[in-house]
Amino acid sequence: MIKDPRILTRAAGEAETSSKSSDHFTVGVAMNFHRVRLFALIAVVILGTGAIQGIWTNRWNTSRALSELAQRIDQIPTHLGSWSSEPMVMDPRTLELAGATCSLARRYTHESTGETVSMLLLAGLPAQISAHTPEVCYPAAGYSLSRTQQRSIQSGELQSLVNIATATASSVDAPTSSSRLTLVWCWNDGNGWNTPSNARMAYMNRSALCKLYLVSSATAPQTPWDHTDFAELVRELLPEAHARLFGEETVTSVP
Repeated sequence: MIKDPRILTRAAGEAETSSKSSDHFTVGVAMNFHRVRLFALIAVVILGTGAIQGIWTNRWNTSRALSELAQRIDQIPTHLGSWSSEPMVMDPRTLELAGATCSLARRYTHESTGETVSMLLLAGLPAQISAHTPEVCYPAAGYSLSRTQQRSIQSGELQSLVNIATATASSVDAPTSSSRLTLVWCWNDGNGWNTPSNARMAYMNRSALCKLYLVSSATAPQTPWDHTDFAELVRELLPEAHARLFGEETVTSVP
């Protein structure tokens, strides 16, 4: 039996120290475990977000559809009914910002009236091509834009139904009828021309997407838009563009 109280005190102190060390070790292990779990969770979130973005932007796939569109885009007719066209030159930087991997720009002129319509057709990955709509671009360029109208029109020999968006834009500095522009735009992923309310979501899983802009500077006529020469060009162009781009006749779009 140990009779010296100093020895007992020292033994008790050593036991307490050992207990505290054990507690500190346990706490340290727990903290490290939680830290590892936190880092793992952060890694999963980062990798998951990257994967979603990769799918969204088609980062890991070379799109065969885009290659085919690049080969076909110049096949769209230069003459359509009473309209003939000439090429337009676009700023490469503008096309790059729009996310276009290939494009076609033309100015169509009506043989009788002299009305001109500028056409810009862009093709690229949906994440970029589904953005930059006139509702955003034109106000930023100094235009006031009317309320967008959704129109369903029949076009082509089969009178297929296609959906387009139309609006008028007026210069803020010179809001006169002579400065008014009539705009038409729509998208096509191979299933027909359409104008979904949320293009980014509607086309997010597609391998390629086309966007068509048409702009006329003619003074707004008294007759309804559907009976104008501009509307006739749209009806002539859309089925031809679809057939040349995707190698098939126009199908009916689903709103």
